[in-house]
Amino acid sequence: MAGVVNFVTHDPGDFLKAADGSSKTIGGRIASGWSEEDHSTTLTGTVAAQASERVQWMLTASGRKGHAMQTMGESGAANNHRTKADPLDTEDRAVLGKLVWKPDGLQRHTFTVEHSQKRLDINLLSSRGPDERNVNDVKDEYANSTIERNRFAWDGRFGLHTAVADHLRAIVSVQHATSERIGHSWMGKIANPALPLEYRIRDNQYEETTWQLGLQADKVLRRQGWSSRFVYGVDYVRNSISNLYTGQAPLPPEAFPLKRFPDTHEIGAGLYAQNETVVGNWTITPGLRIDYFRIDVQNQDLYFPPAPQPAKDMSGSAFLPKLGLLYRATPEWSVFGQYATGYRAPETGQVNDRFQAKVGVTNNIIIANPDLKPERSRGIELGLRGRMERLSLDMVEVALVADF
Repeated sequence: MAGVVNFVTHDPGDFLKAADGSSKTIGGRIASGWSEEDHSTTLTGTVAAQASERVQWMLTASGRKGHAMQTMGESGAANNHRTKADPLDTEDRAVLGKLVWKPDGLQRHTFTVEHSQKRLDINLLSSRGPDERNVNDVKDEYANSTIERNRFAWDGRFGLHTAVADHLRAIVSVQHATSERIGHSWMGKIANPALPLEYRIRDNQYEETTWQLGLQADKVLRRQGWSSRFVYGVDYVRNSISNLYTGQAPLPPEAFPLKRFPDTHEIGAGLYAQNETVVGNWTITPGLRIDYFRIDVQNQDLYFPPAPQPAKDMSGSAFLPKLGLLYRATPEWSVFGQYATGYRAPETGQVNDRFQAKVGVTNNIIIANPDLKPERSRGIELGLRGRMERLSLDMVEVALVADF
């Protein structure tokens, strides 16, 4: 509800600094590794250069090959009594390029291009039946999957030094990702062993294109006895997603081709403002964010029918206030507290996803949930913080109330 995973990649300047602090015109790094848990090997190489006083560039390439994770299982049987991991081969490749342009002391533009590929091949020995004479068991099964992602981003930073903003940051990013999982199965069809096995293929394809736009400004005000920093901005994300299931010999009542959910546009937007004011030993941090989301179904082709009901659009918004307080009792110790609200919109797969297949007497069903509501939360955090010369200490008590 309130967590963020943030990946920050290197800049060219990270490799253009000598040990004595001086600048270099060219630099880089080579790194390799090996992991015992999956017998994987990795190799990464980076080269960076100062093309001119205003331009730096960097290129990084990496690769990784691995196998199945080691487990505590002891049985290597080629059937569903197996407790060891199934045989697995993985391969990852990635290339990252950056260009940094500083036309003057008030501007910095970073252009990023990224490409990554992942492949996985697995022999599903553990899905085989233990008795070759059982006509309904899987006799052989394996699967492979591929994931590819391409991204381009521009990150512009401007020094404004105006009455409303000291700095402005603008981000434009577009990403296209695809994945495909293909499974092959041979199953006993009838009791006569002279007849061929039933051959099934499941081909699961997924594709998404994401646009991200962001603007953020900040302003610092200082007066005698206090200082105040304002941060405000807007975020916008638009995601176009699609999926397709096809193959051979689907489990009834399904028929290929089909879609688990319809082609959909997901839109998310946020408007936010936060202030941090320091007065004496007190720091007061109020903030407000306005969130909006929309799930917009583009068409019902290959979804309804056979889905029992058509997919539905959904939208919502929320006002999310927060307030933080910190009191510095001594130079080393401070007490803090915060009240914050959270909001998470449902995903397309949670709202309109559906699945139905009958295996023997078992009927497996995933039912779409078009009336699913966004998740909301309210949290209170209280804590004590110590910052000594050789010791840092944080003690926090958190209370969270979630509405679903």
